[in-house]
Amino acid sequence: KYCEPQNSIILNSISNLSKSIPILESHHKIQSFLDNDNAGQKAFDELKSKFGSRIIDASDSYSGHKDLNDYLCNKKHLSIPQPYNKKKRRGLRF
Repeated sequence: KYCEPQNSIILNSISNLSKSIPILESHHKIQSFLDNDNAGQKAFDELKSKFGSRIIDASDSYSGHKDLNDYLCNKKHLSIPQPYNKKKRRGLRF
């Protein structure tokens, strides 16, 4: 399945939110993955007032967790495919 390329901005702290706004202004569709706390909600509300319907709050996809990283670290059925290594055969072949 083809996915369109996406840009990501990692804030590391919502104190960097104002630095992201000039970059976000050039995007037509914005997904927000902020923390599930009051500070994250306040930051999303600030972005929503600036970008309106161009931004969606994706934090409900990891509700019950502090943030997206906490969700991913605690997701038990997350499996990372391992590379296939063909084992060398030893011994005689007939």
